[in-house]
Amino acid sequence: SINNAMVSSSAAIAGSKLGAGAILQMITTSVTDTITETVSANTLSSNNISDLATAITPSATSSKILILASLNVGRASTDANAGVGIQLLRGSTIIGSGDAASNRSRVAGFESVTSDNTSSSMIISHVDSPSSTSATTYNFRFLNADGDNSALYINRSSGDADDTYSMRCASSVTLLEIGA
Repeated sequence: SINNAMVSSSAAIAGSKLGAGAILQMITTSVTDTITETVSANTLSSNNISDLATAITPSATSSKILILASLNVGRASTDANAGVGIQLLRGSTIIGSGDAASNRSRVAGFESVTSDNTSSSMIISHVDSPSSTSATTYNFRFLNADGDNSALYINRSSGDADDTYSMRCASSVTLLEIGA
């Protein structure tokens, strides 16, 4: 048997030797500041949420990428029908969303946010097959699901009062390369 003392600190095992299902690398982006974007009524933003963009360079074209996003979303609205959607993209290609259907927006996650003093936790997970060994960036975009132009937020509520009942959260995106 081999123990750690027998292995050089610079030694590495090739990903191809680890077998299917092995985690070959992990990239994490953590966002602790707040993000605000005003989005037109019932519209998907055309802008990526730049602070959440996370890139990985797969080591093999056969690798899968597991995307895990934990996002805290808020919005300016007390409308009972108001919500925030998040679209997931590989570069500019929509992934991890429902099938296209007429004029419906394709998003990876949706949360109803009906109070200016709350935010909602949104978990997005998706397994992607980029079929590339080039740097691949995963992006996120807001959907304003309300009839009013609204400010949408990451890591804060709309009210954002300077008081103990108001919160600040953290969000993160983790990419895991999985050997095929």
